[in-house]
Amino acid sequence: MHPLKRLIRFYHDNRKAASTAIAAAGGGLYFLLRTFFESDLWRRGFDSPAIWAFIIIGLGGGLALFTYGFAVWREKRMIENIPTSKVRSLAMGLVEVSGQARPKVLLQSPITATQCVYYKFLVEKRVRQGKGERWVVVSQGASTNYFHVDDGTGRILVDPVEADIHLERDYRYSDRASAAGFGAGLGNQALYGQRMRYTEWYVVPGDPVYVMGTITRWKNALEDRQFKVADMLRELKADRERMMRFDRDGDGRIDADEWEAARQHVEQDILRQELDDPRDETDDLVIARDPLQRTMIISDRSEKDLIKGKAVAAWLLLIFGAALTVGSLCLMVSKL
Repeated sequence: MHPLKRLIRFYHDNRKAASTAIAAAGGGLYFLLRTFFESDLWRRGFDSPAIWAFIIIGLGGGLALFTYGFAVWREKRMIENIPTSKVRSLAMGLVEVSGQARPKVLLQSPITATQCVYYKFLVEKRVRQGKGERWVVVSQGASTNYFHVDDGTGRILVDPVEADIHLERDYRYSDRASAAGFGAGLGNQALYGQRMRYTEWYVVPGDPVYVMGTITRWKNALEDRQFKVADMLRELKADRERMMRFDRDGDGRIDADEWEAARQHVEQDILRQELDDPRDETDDLVIARDPLQRTMIISDRSEKDLIKGKAVAAWLLLIFGAALTVGSLCLMVSKL
């Protein structure tokens, strides 16, 4: 994977830490430029030895942008060259499918409480920095639950973990944080009164979705049942009224024996569901990110729009990267 793509993925997955690092780097660059322009270095112009720092930064940045442009172009060509497959005729390996999103477990987005199969959210606060202001990440996250893609010929599970997500923004709202908080678990007493911005992306059941990834085996029936039990127990813990049904001695708390009875009850419910609704064999396969192949894309845009977007991004990276590299080389030659 290209180093710039690793940095971009790290930024999307760790916006809080990345934003802090970018702010620190930006502050350092601002200080360097201000020192350069306000000191004798600027009056001496290109004769200053400090200009080599800008040459090195420009050359390294230009080469990074240029090579990343080729990486994006290769990804665009890969999307073009792999034909869209029907679910009923999928083979093991790298595939792309297009269909409608269907839930394996129906989720609720944390900000707008939208029922969906996948979500990402971002909560930011406005802070003053020097003479200006910027948004700082307070909280972020994304769902990790599997969901189905149904193309009319069948359906297949999709694992969104570590996928490159290309979704149109569904919600953004900015306001002062209130005492009631905002969204499930996103309120924070220390943030009340501060200017906040809430952003959310999600895929709801029935949304068109494009997926490229590698077909792999998922789990056996025992692991599947354990996954369901754990999921239902988490829901049970969150519902105190249901939990109290297992409080046999009426002391207002659930001891170890009562919790074991609750677990057995949940497991029996799942077994009854499996008898009533036989397990779908398509759940033995899942589209996921292969550590070797390293390609996994989930998008709510069409393949055509996705290709167009990557083509534009690749050309911009190639042009700006080449211009920055050539400009830095010309400046370096003039200094030799």
